[in-house]
Amino acid sequence: MSVGTAPIILALVLVAMTAAMAGSPAPPAGLLPEAAAGWRLVEIASFDRTDLFSYIDGGAEVYLAYAFRRVWVGTYRAEGRPAIAVEVYDMATSDDAYGVLSVDPTGERVAIGSSARYGAGLLRFCKGRWFVRVLADQENLQTRAAVTMLGKQVAAAVTEEAPPPALLKLLPAAGLIPDTTTFFHTHITLNQLCYLGEGNPLRLGPETSGALASYRVGSTQAKLLLIAYPSAKAARAARDSFVEQYLKANPAPKGPVLRRLADGTYAGVYMQEARLLTVLGAKSAQAAGALLSRAHLMSR
Repeated sequence: MSVGTAPIILALVLVAMTAAMAGSPAPPAGLLPEAAAGWRLVEIASFDRTDLFSYIDGGAEVYLAYAFRRVWVGTYRAEGRPAIAVEVYDMATSDDAYGVLSVDPTGERVAIGSSARYGAGLLRFCKGRWFVRVLADQENLQTRAAVTMLGKQVAAAVTEEAPPPALLKLLPAAGLIPDTTTFFHTHITLNQLCYLGEGNPLRLGPETSGALASYRVGSTQAKLLLIAYPSAKAARAARDSFVEQYLKANPAPKGPVLRRLADGTYAGVYMQEARLLTVLGAKSAQAAGALLSRAHLMSR
């Protein structure tokens, strides 16, 4: 055995021992590279829906609100340098991988995988059904190079390619503010982005899909919410619930419902087949109605 191969073999032995001790399946081939820029993989941990809280205390809800299956976490070390962690999340679908990434659109855009962002030593991107985080304990030129290289290796190992969720194509382009669009399913995620209260007036759940985005309406801004339900019956029930619980109004048989809220802003909702179009935070009834009309014409 040559001196050069010894560290690699030692790292692989440690990886095998760690996976065996954890009793969890090994990561798919290539998704945790052996080494990059002097950093080597020395440990693997794995978590699923039953124990994700033990790894991300206080942050697991973000992933559990989507169809998250399992995450593999690789620890990379280089002598005298900060550690780097590579987290590879199996989100079950490409839509949900995009969704988790879209919850936080901050950071510098980089050309790795899909919609990649980098900031303060953290790289995030999605590709296919995979959502990936690569994080250095400390950021410097060396760790940024290693984080970037590790991200590129993970992205190269994923053969799946997928476009953004189809629901996003129904959002009007006119007035859309860049980097404000989020794809989600549940009330938990929506409340993190736009608080609607402790209840669930829109009757959101794993079977619903939603897109939330910010728009310019004249000289003001408002949020547009587009939700797809499994049936027109479910959409109608959600519409009536939202009108009664959030807008504090009586549901009308047809057409949009607009109301001024206690904070002085305007909100509205319109049902279109099995979808709801909802405007939040508009500065006037005219602005709310204009955005609802714009979304209605786009999503027909």
